Amino acid sequence: MSLKPIINSGQNDGNNTQSFTTESIANRMLYDTLQTRALVNKGKKVIKDPYGIIPNGIYKVFKLEKNVKLASIITCLVFFFLSLIATILFATTPQLFLSNTSNQKIKWGWYIIPSVIMLLSAYTTIIELIELIGISKSVVVYRDSIKMGAISTPPFITLLYRKLILKQVRRTWLVVAILFYVGLFTLTFWALKDVKWRQLDFKTWIHSSFPNPNLVVYILCGLMSAVLISYIAFTIFRKKRTIDIQSFFGTEVMDYNELQEKKSKAHRFYAKIFFLSILLLLLLPFIIYIIVKKIRRSK
Repeated sequence: MSLKPIINSGQNDGNNTQSFTTESIANRMLYDTLQTRALVNKGKKVIKDPYGIIPNGIYKVFKLEKNVKLASIITCLVFFFLSLIATILFATTPQLFLSNTSNQKIKWGWYIIPSVIMLLSAYTTIIELIELIGISKSVVVYRDSIKMGAISTPPFITLLYRKLILKQVRRTWLVVAILFYVGLFTLTFWALKDVKWRQLDFKTWIHSSFPNPNLVVYILCGLMSAVLISYIAFTIFRKKRTIDIQSFFGTEVMDYNELQEKKSKAHRFYAKIFFLSILLLLLLPFIIYIIVKKIRRSK
């Protein structure tokens, strides 16, 4: 006697069962797809969630971002402590840096660069540490959401993709501003270091603040070169991260038209700030001249 399929007479129960089965299969197929789509080429090591819950590709994005934040924190701390050590040596043992050791002290100009580096390093370390903690919390939250049956793209990925795109805009204009203003200062400093014009004795002022003005020029040129090389390297690395996210999540990450509009607005915003700063810089000598003239008239 052959076995025949059992047909349920309740139409609603049959539809519910069929709907539940179809949804379960679809969810399972989507999860399996996410689980097997790792952002690695064939032959490379697959980065897996130690708990075996988060799909490989998504966990690789989380892991990469955590490594980036850790590397940034370590780098900033190295620069911070090197600048701190240099500042302490300037104050305690100036003979290490001066040829003439007859009770001379390091000029105040020597402290500018290490002080700026310490401030920027401390600020960046705090920001990166906060973001690292946020990534760790996002991993825990996403792992819990998968346990509850949710397999959609985690909000962290969407925010990360948008942040990478907009951060590239900010970094571009920051580098433009650094190269422009530091380059302008370096050129002006080099041109005035041996100039004495009437009451303006730039030579005395500069040489009294900086024992070796040529060394300052070389340091500033090296700093601009390092900024440019770092910008190119980080731009390539950031581009790779965005391509990895696009190749794994596709159109689930972001509305690209909306993101392109935000990117264009960000470019216009930072361009306005940059050119307004240049305009202010051009007007500054006239403002100073007017103020000095009024002070002379009042006297």
